[in-house]
Amino acid sequence: MAKVKFETLNPEAPLFTELSKKGEYKWWEKMKNHSDLYIEIRKDNNINVYYQGGSVVKLHYCKKHKKIQAFTHPKYLGKEGKKYVNCIDYLDKSFESILENIRTNYSQKKGISKENWSEKYIQGNIIIANRVNYIDSEFAYKDNLLAIRVDLVECIAGELRFVELKRIDDNRMVTLDMYPKILSQIDNYRKFISKYNKEILEYYQKLYLIKKSLGITIPFVKPRELNPKPKLLIFDRWVKEGKKRTTHREMMEEILEKKKQPKIDYSIINSLYVPSRKYYKKSREKQVFYYQHNLKSFAENGGTYKGKPCDFVLQSKDSKYNLWKGIREPELVINYFDEYKIAWWGENKENKSPSGHLVSSQIHCLNHLFALRHDATAIKTILEKSIGLQIKEVLPSPLDKDGYITFEFIYKNISLLGEKQETRGKKCTSIDALIYVKLINGQKVLIPIEWKYTETYDGKETREESFGRYTKIHRGSNCHQWTPMYRADPFYELMRQTLLVERIIKSKDKDLVANDYVHIVVCPNENRELLHDIDAFRESLSHKGQQRFYVIDPQDLLMPLQENDQYKELINYLKERYW
Repeated sequence: MAKVKFETLNPEAPLFTELSKKGEYKWWEKMKNHSDLYIEIRKDNNINVYYQGGSVVKLHYCKKHKKIQAFTHPKYLGKEGKKYVNCIDYLDKSFESILENIRTNYSQKKGISKENWSEKYIQGNIIIANRVNYIDSEFAYKDNLLAIRVDLVECIAGELRFVELKRIDDNRMVTLDMYPKILSQIDNYRKFISKYNKEILEYYQKLYLIKKSLGITIPFVKPRELNPKPKLLIFDRWVKEGKKRTTHREMMEEILEKKKQPKIDYSIINSLYVPSRKYYKKSREKQVFYYQHNLKSFAENGGTYKGKPCDFVLQSKDSKYNLWKGIREPELVINYFDEYKIAWWGENKENKSPSGHLVSSQIHCLNHLFALRHDATAIKTILEKSIGLQIKEVLPSPLDKDGYITFEFIYKNISLLGEKQETRGKKCTSIDALIYVKLINGQKVLIPIEWKYTETYDGKETREESFGRYTKIHRGSNCHQWTPMYRADPFYELMRQTLLVERIIKSKDKDLVANDYVHIVVCPNENRELLHDIDAFRESLSHKGQQRFYVIDPQDLLMPLQENDQYKELINYLKERYW
């Protein structure tokens, strides 16, 4: 057989043409829609179907017999032998039994603890958890000088990137001579990218269109550029720590940070979900641009974030300019926070002044909602139009002495949730905003609003002590179906918010009577990484819980006010700065 090259891939190959016929192959539709499988296109115009990191079916078009063939290992069919066999006749009727045999004979997961997970198992499940971030896996190429095999090929916002995956304990990460194999591996990727930059990009543009034509899940944006620097993704599968592991970590990071070598872009993750933070970076750039054109003349940047001066953080003395002038002058928001002893989010330990961070979600929330705080009509309008509630009356804040929107809402958290303190906005379950309404049917409803902006989460689990206090309460919830995901944010915080409003309703508190609740998460549509998690949280809810749960873009929430002259200046500000 002739050597397979980039140009061997042919969008018009018979296999792709056949599989693109809608309704022709039911087993193909099952494969594409199966939650535990992922599908890769190969340069030789074949297709590999993967399960738990291993190729379990190879699809091939036989020119001699003019039909599709599917090959798998005989043990996956419950048979003896080592030579792969054609399993096309099994795919329609017995595909689930094939998967069961794979689980028995092949599964790369050798235990419940992630300390037992193999690299292939981790690789496969990272792809499953981040389908729209990866366009390919196990890409291999060999010429006279280079031979590479890339674990993952990322494609985010049109940028292609080679990704090498390693477990944290891989011996190739550290060696006594301080030059482990991983360095030469990454260097070979760099050389390959430099040599074949144009060919790689054209190849993946072609592969993208093939996957699209076949109805296979693909990244949101077609490849349009190739990052010359490969990325090293290190999966931290350690659950317990020890002296040897600490030494290993320190040595590994010392090697990767060594200044004499080309800098390696690496990240350490302990979750199968891999945030790219593309939306955060894009939003940060937009806010720096906004600062330079609107705030620079009277506010200085160079405030600190994680202890370092940053161009996207205002200095403390000017942090109030992070707020829209309509709520900043006179100091409406600042006085409100002072009066009710609400903590500001930020680096300042006292939390007594607004954050100067230009992409703060707390500031983002206040800039959108605070101007509506005393306008029951406007609040009623946006809730009716955005989520379809039939509201008779917006009720006064159950905590504040005036207004209709309560910011950083808490309510008897110590007795209802077993928490250690009740400080609005700090170290307890504090809901970004809450609205209290009476529906046309007479029911009084709590509307907790969780406000998100650029957040992404790494899957890091909260401490057992913190999580334990909610365990018994959680069992009484009629909206949550227990899942381990609740141990990590954003699931952990959303779960606690739901528990708080449920407990308020069940307590029949005479000072805050409520019959039901509606949980709203405000999140920009472009923050697809976070929406991935929010969708997963929705799926974890019972049917009743899902009926009470809404996700909406901030622009869509305020859309009903765009023709309202009273809010014209606010809307223009939000459009320029955020939307």
